[in-house]
Amino acid sequence: MINPNQQAMVQGTIIDIEAGRVYVYNPLVIDAGTQPAIAPVVPKLPQNFTVGIWVGFNGNTLQLVSSPNTTSATDAGCVSGVITNNETDLFGQFVFCNASNFYSVATGLINAGKIVVPPLGLADDGFPCPSIRDFGIVDDDPDDTVTTTYLLTPNNTLAQNTAANRAKVTD
Repeated sequence: MINPNQQAMVQGTIIDIEAGRVYVYNPLVIDAGTQPAIAPVVPKLPQNFTVGIWVGFNGNTLQLVSSPNTTSATDAGCVSGVITNNETDLFGQFVFCNASNFYSVATGLINAGKIVVPPLGLADDGFPCPSIRDFGIVDDDPDDTVTTTYLLTPNNTLAQNTAANRAKVTD
């Protein structure tokens, strides 16, 4: 059974450094010992790239832990809080991975004119499209929000929310 108070949503942003293109990838998060409703689509990464990963969580506090025989979250550039005097002050419902490098690369490409950040457009209602700082689409803490959504099947399994998967789930 899916517990809405313990759901984590993950979003990856991939920068193709050579082409100056930005892609968003929404990986599937499932609990250990469960299977996805539909096998996740794995992105094809460009040759020269950097990735930033953001994790939002419905619980109170998300803390990263390492498993034996795996790369530690810290080694992977993941941060879930600030360490001061050997004590961790957790952020709460948000974790990011490789963000410092990601933003450094993105800023360099923006300054070089290889990535152009477009202005916000207008929505159907004539108002500016929402951004991550728009409280109309996020809660009172926009820094712990990702826009990833998942498909929940009738038998309580999850799949990535793609057009192909939506067609499979409704068949």
